[in-house]
Amino acid sequence: MTQQLTLFSQGTPVSPRAPDSPADPRGTQPQGIAPGGPAPPPPPPPAVSNWLQFLELSVRVVVRIYLGLFIVALPWTHFWTDNRYLLLYPHLAMLLLNGAFRGIISGLGLLNVWIGIDDAIHYNEP
Repeated sequence: MTQQLTLFSQGTPVSPRAPDSPADPRGTQPQGIAPGGPAPPPPPPPAVSNWLQFLELSVRVVVRIYLGLFIVALPWTHFWTDNRYLLLYPHLAMLLLNGAFRGIISGLGLLNVWIGIDDAIHYNEP
């Protein structure tokens, strides 16, 4: 098992001071300052083009509206009531065929449609 990598180093700890920087004559280094001076700022992230943002928004809105409409209508179709799993789990059938539970599921679908329309209305082009 000598070829297995180790998680911890086996060597001695290295001092935080860079080897090429001059040592402080007092033997101390100010806290919070890097040995080579302040670090340069990170590069800015690449800009995303406007057409790509609009395309992403359009796909997101269409998917949310279609999925929401599907969820609104599904509990009231025969796919919901004529389900093989309802025969296997009768306690689950009592819950799934309850009108209040169907209404909650349809409400979640309406919420999904509302979020999709809200995204489309409040889109601000950068």
